[in-house]
Amino acid sequence: MALQVELKPGGGLSCRCRPGQRRCQFGMAGKMKTGIDPFACKGRQTSIQVRRERARQHAAHVTPVINEVRAGGAMTLRAVADALNARGIPTARGRQWSATQVRRVMTWTA
Repeated sequence: MALQVELKPGGGLSCRCRPGQRRCQFGMAGKMKTGIDPFACKGRQTSIQVRRERARQHAAHVTPVINEVRAGGAMTLRAVADALNARGIPTARGRQWSATQVRRVMTWTA
């Protein structure tokens, strides 16, 4: 018996895993959690707000450097990204710059 998912009379789902298996492919260990956790939604919204605020703060710090690089002759977004990478300035998440990230920062601060 591999995996059986059954519809219960009350409308819920039931999962039966192989004997000795702790979790099935659906992540259910004998029963499925139903409903929506009201705290998960609030936590997700708070996380989104915090990440947006941090990104805006980082963009405000990087904008003068971007303007300086553009004044120095970098005409494309890729050239600006390469200049930021050459200077060792990381993105908000500590990674290398790409043209798309430079465009987004320029859009946010315009």
